[in-house]
Amino acid sequence: MAKKGAKIVYWLLAGNRFLVVIAGVAIAISIFLGGCSNARVGSLASDFELTDQRGQTVSLEDLSGRPVVLTFVYTHCPDVCPLYLSRIRQALAGLEIPDKGISVIVVTVDPERDTVEHLERFAGSWPANWHFLTGRSAKVARVWSDYGIHVERDGVGALYAAANGYGVVHTGKVVVLDRDSYIATELVGNWSTTQLGDVVGQVLVGKKVVQRTGPLEIFARLLERCGILHRLIPGLSSASCSSSCFPAWSCLHFSFAPS
Repeated sequence: MAKKGAKIVYWLLAGNRFLVVIAGVAIAISIFLGGCSNARVGSLASDFELTDQRGQTVSLEDLSGRPVVLTFVYTHCPDVCPLYLSRIRQALAGLEIPDKGISVIVVTVDPERDTVEHLERFAGSWPANWHFLTGRSAKVARVWSDYGIHVERDGVGALYAAANGYGVVHTGKVVVLDRDSYIATELVGNWSTTQLGDVVGQVLVGKKVVQRTGPLEIFARLLERCGILHRLIPGLSSASCSSSCFPAWSCLHFSFAPS
């Protein structure tokens, strides 16, 4: 009997030590995560100033006081980027949003081809109040870095080049900012219109959306933000997604939104 009791105590202690180790690893990863990008859920979003399809300068400060839906695409993307934009439009269409009640910002990951003139033509297919932004390559790249967007032209994981020369592999992400420009949540990979609609709906009525993140999600986001996961498994995209645009991790359906 005494031996049984000793074994139970041993396994309880061993289990506690394991939990402590896991917690320590999660904390270490979350600290390291901060070095991959400046954008963190619950923190003030990094401001930027780029040019929209009308040739006007747009910054987050200009849009202060209203929620913002921010995403990253390129106009020559043959498949997933248009789907991302369609999902955003569908999610917002299901909400009762007053005029100018929310801003949608679409930052290019291909500033060389996505000129103001090209964006003006492209924007004709989307709501008139959306901002499609571009700028000098270095300036746009700084925004990618701030929001954890990994961009790679003709990179590992690209299945084929776009029709006119090259494709762009990039992080698929939607970032929702509240009225005070704090990051409410991030949706990564294959999120649903319901998820985005729920988050935006909460932000519109002034609720603070708190993102719950466990060790697995922290680790996945670390790989995603630093552009590691699609290098580790470059074949996943071709096997599961048939996407020339987003890297392989987008097939894993990681979605960092409140449950």
